[in-house]
Amino acid sequence: MASSTLAIKFNCDGAFDGNEHCGGAGIVARNDKGEVMLVVAFSSPRVLDPPTTEAWSLLLAMQEAMRNNWRRIIVESDTKLVIQDIRNVNPSLSKIGNVLENIKTLTTSFVYCLFS
Repeated sequence: MASSTLAIKFNCDGAFDGNEHCGGAGIVARNDKGEVMLVVAFSSPRVLDPPTTEAWSLLLAMQEAMRNNWRRIIVESDTKLVIQDIRNVNPSLSKIGNVLENIKTLTTSFVYCLFS
């Protein structure tokens, strides 16, 4: 049996308005059959940049997984730099480092956790 079998897959995407410095994000969670298990959207009136919004959406996805007792997850994002920072074993010194470090800490709560 593959590690990803029966994993809940989260698709996360953030949006950013540079003129207003606000953002929002959406999260969709699907089971291994493709059935929608959860949909979440949020907005934030004070966001510095697109990676900040994306990082918050990943953290929210992981918190929702914990709340729903889903311990096998795949988290997808289209922001490669954020995913690379999460995969890096060294602490992040970026302006969103605290969010990234929270994400890294949460990964230990899962049986299987993959970022792509």
